[in-house]
Amino acid sequence: MTDRETPHDRVSDVEEERRLAGILSQAGSRTAPSEAQLERWVGHFRASLADARAEKRRRWQIRAAGIAASISAVVAVLFMMQAPDLPVAVGVAQVQVVFGGNSVGGAQGTQRSLVSGERLNAGDRLRTGLRGGLGIRYRGADVRIGRDTEVIVHTTRLELVSGVVYVDTGGLGAAQTDVVVATRLGSVTHLGTQYVVQLDSDRLVSAVREGQIIFRSEQHKRQLSADASTAGEIRVAKDGSVTESRKPRSGEQWDWAVEISPGISLTGRSPDEVLIWAARESGRTLKYVDEKAADVAREGRLAGTDTKIPSPQVLVAVEASTRLRFLPSDSATLLVGLGKR
Repeated sequence: MTDRETPHDRVSDVEEERRLAGILSQAGSRTAPSEAQLERWVGHFRASLADARAEKRRRWQIRAAGIAASISAVVAVLFMMQAPDLPVAVGVAQVQVVFGGNSVGGAQGTQRSLVSGERLNAGDRLRTGLRGGLGIRYRGADVRIGRDTEVIVHTTRLELVSGVVYVDTGGLGAAQTDVVVATRLGSVTHLGTQYVVQLDSDRLVSAVREGQIIFRSEQHKRQLSADASTAGEIRVAKDGSVTESRKPRSGEQWDWAVEISPGISLTGRSPDEVLIWAARESGRTLKYVDEKAADVAREGRLAGTDTKIPSPQVLVAVEASTRLRFLPSDSATLLVGLGKR
């Protein structure tokens, strides 16, 4: 059986207020807090509030640090998985041959003379004198810089400002590499080759005598090939117009590069191997007058030191140490026979 409310149990709002007033009157009046007490209470409140805020901030920082650490770990993993190795910006080329007066300006504006064996950095500006010339090893290729030439070395290209450069990417023992010669009139790259690029105030001339090259500019893309007897040549005028022609594989356009050859070591090589190299250096084809001369060239072995000697001296050394002799022929042929004992 549940208790049920009776009319005597009900208390009206008026009665409740009257009772509360009686209780308060019995407690008596209370004095108002002093200003000092108010300041202490406010101070305690503020201190409590500051502690609460500090604790909240500390918890947030711990949480944020954990999130940041997680993000850093993820970024590091992604970088290791996806980011390619950056190219090294120093030591991108090495000087092999110094011919006449030459200098290099560094990225900091320093100027110095060049010596054989010196390393070249990205951003170096090479300048050759009126009687100068340089041979450098760049991206695995043999690059020769003619007289009165200015070239800026970059990690992925050579910037020809003025003058002439020769590139050989397929010489003895060379691996095929990607070498780009960039100029203000366009760029030249190769498909395994020997080629030359010359730039002056109003035109660019490029010729290939082995393999192929590709010329690119804003207006054009041309591919040129060499054949067994001629070189392909392209001329680009200042206005961007292009003409193509066939030229000799040897001669004045190429002869300057022979003087800056890095050379070849004779020790342990056959005369045939050395003569193939020498013929290629001058853009000629090696021919023997008969099989007897060819057999002597292939079976023999040369002695000497490991010192590399340039092409003109190679021919003198072969004649001095073997029965092989160089015979008169056309400019495109290196003709070899046997001399008398």
